[in-house]
Parts: sequence; structure tokens; C-alpha cells
Amino acid sequence: VAMVRGARNARALVAAALAEGEALGGADSAAQLEDVAVLAVLTRDCRGGKGERELAYDALSALEAAGHPELVRGVIELLPGTYGSWKDVVQLHARAAGVGTRGPLRPRRRRGEEEPKATPAPKAPADEGLQTFLVKLMAQQLKADAEELKKAKAGGEGTKPPTLSLAGKWAPREKRAADEASGMGKALAYELFPYEGEAAAAAAAAGGEWAAESKGDA
Repeated sequence: VAMVRGARNARALVAAALAEGEALGGADSAAQLEDVAVLAVLTRDCRGGKGERELAYDALSALEAAGHPELVRGVIELLPGTYGSWKDVVQLHARAAGVGTRGPLRPRRRRGEEEPKATPAPKAPADEGLQTFLVKLMAQQLKADAEELKKAKAGGEGTKPPTLSLAGKWAPREKRAADEASGMGKALAYELFPYEGEAAAAAAAAGGEWAAESKGDA
């Protein structure tokens, strides 16, 4: 598979490689699938690889579409701390929500021609299973970081500084642009505070009756 910087259709390249593997069958098919997964990781690797986000995302999308969701999730788990960052989780969630991360596409302009109008990048269908996985992955890390901070504060002076991830930096906030686009901020809030989230959802469904009763009890 030839995935190079600036490739315009990485999904087609990956799909062709997977089809070739299926045609070979047996161990060759498994080896081809493994090669595609490794290629996706190396394409995203921001330290020893290409550092290309979009090409890596396209490769993962092709693997997901080909019916290998568990493999895709295994690769994604390697991105935040090893080959990429927690921003990848946020952007992959946007893709899974059908929002996409690629900007408007502009056709090439020949010398002397007017600048062509940009056309929006096509939206992919939403993948709720992948969205849920990504939200849980980030929520799990945020909980671990909060626990590290709690232990450090309880230890007092002389305690070793906590080792934290950058999940908190990249986690989308409610009502911000990233949350408005994909809803990940709200989904994270429900995942981190399930009781409050369920109560709020119940109140909204009941037209505010739960909130009114709570105020009356107070």
C-alpha cells in the first residue's frame, strides 16, 4: 500500500489492500490486515512516523468499514500516550459523529483562472458504537488523572508530583465549538457524573417536574 503525504484517497488505498488480502486468504489475509493496522499507526506516529492525522484517520475509517472494529479500537488506544495525543480521540469522535475534521476542499486552479469555490468535505454516517468507546476512553483517563491529583494533595509537602496526561487539556467543554459540533463534551459529562446526568435527563423528559419538586422539598 502506498500511503504518502498528501494522498487524496487513503480509504481507497486501504480498501484495495484489504481486498487483496481477502483474495489471498488464510495467513496471507491476516498478514495483510496486520500490515494495514501497522501502517495506520506509523502514519499517525508524531515522533518516528509521518505525523499525518487525516491519512491515519482515513485508514482507521476504512478498517472500521471493512468490519474490523476491535482492531480499530486497539489501534486507537495506542494513540494518546504513544503515537499521537488526546486530540486524536476528540477528532476521531467528531468523525464518528459524522462531523468530520477535514476543512473545505478546493480544486486546483490553473494560472490565469479565478479561484474556484470550496466545496465542503463529505460527511460520513454517524458511528454511535465508536463514539461511545471514545467517550469512555477519555473519561477513564480523566478519572485516573483526578485520582492522581487527589493522592498528591492528600500526601502534603514532599509528595512526588502527580503524573498526569493531557486528556484534560484536549477534553471538549460543554457549549464550546467542539461540543456543539459533535456533542462529546456533554457525553463526557454524563459519563463522568452519571447520577447527575440521569437526573438532569429525567428532569428534561418530565418537563422540569423533577427540578420543581426538588426546589419544593428544599
